Amino acid sequence: MIFFDDGYTQYAYHKNIRLVCGESPNVCDDLHENIRESVKTYLRNYPERPMVKFNKKQVVRTELRNLWCSAKVKNIDASLVQLKFLDMKVEHTEWMYRGSNRLSPIYNQLNSNNQDKRVRGTVLTDVNKLLNRPYIVIENLTEDEKSVDIDNSDNTQKPHRSNGVIKSIEIPANCPKPLPYKHHECSHFCMLWVHYDYSQTKCMNVLTIPLHYGFTRSVLTDEKLKLRKVMYTTPCGLNIDDEDKMYNYLKLTSYGNSQMTMDLFNFDYLVNPLSWFTVPKVFIRIQDISYEMEFKPISVFNSLNDLVPDHIKYITKRITSPNVNLNIDPKFLCGCDCIDNCEDKNKCSCWQLTYEGPKNYPAIFKDHGSVGYSFKRLHKQVITGIFECNSNCKCKKTCLNRVVQEPLKTSLQLFLTETKGWGVRTLTDIPKGSFVCTFLGVVRTEKDADNDFSLNWGEYLADLDFLDTVEEIKDGYESYVVQTEIEDESEDESEDYTSSSDDEEFNPSWAIKSKMSMFESRMSLRKNLQNTNTKSDGKHELSKLNTQQKVESKNTSLLSYLDKDRGIYTLDAKVNGNIGRYFNHSCDPNIFIQNVFIDTHDLRFPWVSYFALSNIRAGTELAWDYNYMIGSVKDKRLMCHCGSKNCKGRLL
Repeated sequence: MIFFDDGYTQYAYHKNIRLVCGESPNVCDDLHENIRESVKTYLRNYPERPMVKFNKKQVVRTELRNLWCSAKVKNIDASLVQLKFLDMKVEHTEWMYRGSNRLSPIYNQLNSNNQDKRVRGTVLTDVNKLLNRPYIVIENLTEDEKSVDIDNSDNTQKPHRSNGVIKSIEIPANCPKPLPYKHHECSHFCMLWVHYDYSQTKCMNVLTIPLHYGFTRSVLTDEKLKLRKVMYTTPCGLNIDDEDKMYNYLKLTSYGNSQMTMDLFNFDYLVNPLSWFTVPKVFIRIQDISYEMEFKPISVFNSLNDLVPDHIKYITKRITSPNVNLNIDPKFLCGCDCIDNCEDKNKCSCWQLTYEGPKNYPAIFKDHGSVGYSFKRLHKQVITGIFECNSNCKCKKTCLNRVVQEPLKTSLQLFLTETKGWGVRTLTDIPKGSFVCTFLGVVRTEKDADNDFSLNWGEYLADLDFLDTVEEIKDGYESYVVQTEIEDESEDESEDYTSSSDDEEFNPSWAIKSKMSMFESRMSLRKNLQNTNTKSDGKHELSKLNTQQKVESKNTSLLSYLDKDRGIYTLDAKVNGNIGRYFNHSCDPNIFIQNVFIDTHDLRFPWVSYFALSNIRAGTELAWDYNYMIGSVKDKRLMCHCGSKNCKGRLL
């Protein structure tokens, strides 16, 4: 790889390279000032290199002749990317090093002052991945480095088996069984005789609760269609094979406050309600770390040594520090007037609050009416937040829009892992989209959290940057939409654009068909750019991109009108927290984060909630993607031990 002083990069064979017999005491003195810092950084960090991950057809903002322009990815070759600049009077295509600071992701990271920020910038998601934008990865980690342990960490345990096995739950013989079916109109009498009471289900797997109260569940195979499906038989003998029919049945047979809810049922044959992960009782160090504050007990398991988790004050509701004004007065909430369990989403004002958010954002987030919960499960993240029914609503506690506010239903266990400290696993199968638990802590100001940063460097901190993240999507999305003439589109169709990764192809359906003006399609540098020392070699004007220049947003953030002296609020679970603080990171996560608004509609204070990203088998550790920014903490290196197939090797 050769770096030229005019910003270009190319590969060369060894036979074409000539050795220099003499060199300056400081090798960097031999480099042109425009690339000196970038090459110095490259050599200092080698073999780790920050590189932009591209897919073909993606668009990236790229510097060309001191202007930020839109460029489209044509080809990718190892460390190089071929870019075609859009909206140019004269067609311009060039190969560029994927770690070049002429690429906006690299440039923005170099000038973002990450050292002043906490490790985890958000608990929501990586916006660039969601929008299928180019994003930065650290490449070329060696195998030796991946196995390095961090000083002063507790991730140094010797390998040891968990000693757990999956067994099948046996439903007691004295539990009610379905009656022989006789033709009738279903009513509350169909279930009254089974005496269902949710308060008595504390020690039951949530999916086995119906099986203890008169239901049976079986998996049937259609020999002709070669399909498998789940069939529930109700206490009155009726067979039901889909969610809609089950919901209608539960409506007809409900009585008082003892109505069964839809999250007790699952029609996926891959989920086994009877699976239970059992461990030797001798290794149970604490029977319930919540000390009965949660509806479900959370045991602590350790087969590696005699350690128990550091003591914390377990909480089931977030608390605020003295200088945080969190208004949870119901008078400031709007509620719905529904009396139908909020099943008609068009008439429920709370559902409409959830629906309104995505309407102002790209079509990628809209999903044509499927936004939010479906029978109390969430199958896709709602970036603009979910608004649940609240204390001002007239609906019952069993309504379809009350999920995160309900007591813990998932059977969880805290256990000591071999390499990652304490982690959380599920003792039962969890269906995709199921609510797992929340992340709770003390709501603090950003300034207060930063003051303690040197003590815990962001451990157990979660930024409540919902507003900032959502505005970032709206502010930056249009700049990445491919804006080309019809001729360019037809040209693209004739080329082979097979993606070089597993990511989906960048093809937003809301793209504007008309060509953008030159002014709209490029991102201008600050006015002081004109003072930089630039030259021209006839092809490309040299630019000092190492200077501290930033690109200003054309939109004004809503945060600028709120608490200017406080910034973003933070959840601190270091001393006060719940089971949500113990979830580990995975590069292939099985749970995801969702912001939910319940006791306040103040967008600065969402509830941070975990949901199942896929079906999760009993005994599996639950983990989410921390979205750490590698290199964000100076002189700190944290290796990733998630063990997933796509492990990036490093967290920090």
